[in-house]
Amino acid sequence: MYLRGCVLGLMVLAAMRPSAAQDCPPVPHVSSEDMQRLARSGQPDRGPLWELSKNGRRSYLYGTIHVARLEWDFPGPLVTKALMASKVLAVELDIGKPETGQRMLAPMPTQAADATSPRYQAMEQEASTQFKKACIDERALAGSGLAIRLAALSVLSARHAGLYPDFSIDSSIIGFSRYFKKKIHELETTEEQRAALGGSTLEELQEDLDDIKSGRVSQITQRLAALWSEGSLGDIERFCTEEHCTANQRLFGPRNTVLAQRIARLMESQGDVFCAIGFLHMIGPDSVLAQLKAMGFEVRQLTALPRT
Repeated sequence: MYLRGCVLGLMVLAAMRPSAAQDCPPVPHVSSEDMQRLARSGQPDRGPLWELSKNGRRSYLYGTIHVARLEWDFPGPLVTKALMASKVLAVELDIGKPETGQRMLAPMPTQAADATSPRYQAMEQEASTQFKKACIDERALAGSGLAIRLAALSVLSARHAGLYPDFSIDSSIIGFSRYFKKKIHELETTEEQRAALGGSTLEELQEDLDDIKSGRVSQITQRLAALWSEGSLGDIERFCTEEHCTANQRLFGPRNTVLAQRIARLMESQGDVFCAIGFLHMIGPDSVLAQLKAMGFEVRQLTALPRT
């Protein structure tokens, strides 16, 4: 479920109203004092960063995480240096654009699961129950498909642990780049990501819903966030193998191929690109990183721990 959530789940959050009830996760509040303190604190590099080179051109590839803590939004020295050296930021989607969220909220034109079936409708009712338990008003999702609802629940699942999509690394990198007036290039379209979600079958949606209800999604999200912060790709890959969090190759594999091809074209044509995409795209035999290596890119890891 974590993989089906990712950036897709972030699209709906701006329109959703969290509850401030006593037993609900606290609503994140950021003061100017917090921002100034963290800006002066000198944060470490978090997450994996690689330098990619080919034919005399150099660019960077950074693995992001879509839920985070506030302090993680302040890049460390090597990530900052790479960002400042790059003219273009490439991301899956520019989630800072209002129209992106609007397009993601539109009704699904087609989907693999039969929305008229009793099973689908029963899952929608259960999803509504989970929204109430998560203290989230889902009225902003009216008209959206079940896959969108479950993606939103997924990225909201670890708020009690202090992990919020409000602090996603994707958002902070986009904000950083926009402040320094860098060009932002989208590697995918909302239509492509919606089509990927629309491919979920009834069985896959049921599995996602069961994982949300049991708390398994929250546990996996928390563990992946900790491993991302620590920077151990080897531990991430071992954990994902054990927990099957990269098992959905029907969705992830084809996206990795498209992302790798588009990243390669952009880097070869422009150079000086800082590419930031979800870190789970970087692991496995068909990962974006592996495909870029196969295309002849020299890869040098700059941050995080090497695989062991």
